[in-house]
Amino acid sequence: MREKKRCRWLALLLAVVMLLSVLPTAVFAADTAANDFIRIFHLDCGRKYFTVAQVENIIDKMAANHYTHLELAFGNDGLRFVLNDMSFTANGTEYSHNTVVERIKSGNASLNNSEQTYWTETDMQSILSYAAEKGIEIIPLLNLPGHANAILDIASDAYNYSDGSKSQNTLDVTNEDAVNFAYALFTKYVDYFADKGCKLFNFGADEFANDIYSQGSAKGLSFQAIYNTDTYNYFVSFINKLAGYVLEKGMTPMAFNDGLYYSGNKATAANVKINTNIICCYWTTGWSAYHPAAANLIADKGHKIISTNDAWYWVLGRQSGTYGLSSNKVGSVACTNVPGDDDVTVSGCMMCLWCDDAASYSTANQTNLENLISTFATSNPTYFVADSGETDPTDPGEVTNYETI
Repeated sequence: MREKKRCRWLALLLAVVMLLSVLPTAVFAADTAANDFIRIFHLDCGRKYFTVAQVENIIDKMAANHYTHLELAFGNDGLRFVLNDMSFTANGTEYSHNTVVERIKSGNASLNNSEQTYWTETDMQSILSYAAEKGIEIIPLLNLPGHANAILDIASDAYNYSDGSKSQNTLDVTNEDAVNFAYALFTKYVDYFADKGCKLFNFGADEFANDIYSQGSAKGLSFQAIYNTDTYNYFVSFINKLAGYVLEKGMTPMAFNDGLYYSGNKATAANVKINTNIICCYWTTGWSAYHPAAANLIADKGHKIISTNDAWYWVLGRQSGTYGLSSNKVGSVACTNVPGDDDVTVSGCMMCLWCDDAASYSTANQTNLENLISTFATSNPTYFVADSGETDPTDPGEVTNYETI
């Protein structure tokens, strides 16, 4: 009898030991997944001006829900961040600070009847400092060659892409002078954010000339119109040039997926040489007559993948329809889900707020946005958790090791 009791106690003790050994491992695994998986919120502050206080409120909500990065799309159609010295020279033409600023203001004002307002370096420093205090890293986004309306206004539309009709939002990547112009401005912003210690820089590279290559146009939508032409080769050369400078300054470049190896044809993609240090923000597999490369093709090329699933997109103020509030799926589509059926390992996720419409950042819209931010986090608890003790949440540089890619 005593022997049987002793065996039962030994069995119980062994079970307890096994349970204790499993629990810490599971907790550690969850912490590791969260630390290695970056959680980004994207703010379209190029089309629409947000006050510093409004951005800080968004950062508060992000920090409370364990996001790691805020992407500020200050250059997206509009250009909402002006440096203390905006003067530059390109192709022998000197652009004075005052000329550049006045043309940026004019370009901003023409978008959706939007304000001329922009951030100064003082404003940006306030945002950077506040984000750092909350453990949030800033990712700057300056979109090129598309969504560059206000940038093109600086040159009075001398460098717009044209194919029978002139695009109002896309740089002519086939024109060396146009490339020189954009590169001179681009490098000023890269220099600024590199000096501020940012580790990532997104140059967008999405939706090429979609104002003249629109859905249903004779040549097809956006990249569909150029992917099998020399223009696409110029596009690839241009984004490689941008990526090279970002890397030279110690940051890692990012871009959206639709321009990377467009068409999904593996034979065609084999001949496309894109800098594989570019992190791919994968948002769409396309639709009828628009065929971006699959995520697994891009990953196989060597690119890191950030799921930027457009199921999580919201256009500010839009209640229904495409990217409306009622169709948003932050609560039902997992943060690791990449558009398409590909089983792709992702390095992070990005939820996006876009400002295509002339909507105000009203109390109701602010509440709706905050609810989306928190719902996305609470619906993905394995990833949206506090960093482990090995990571200092007050040091944005320790959030990710992308700088070593």
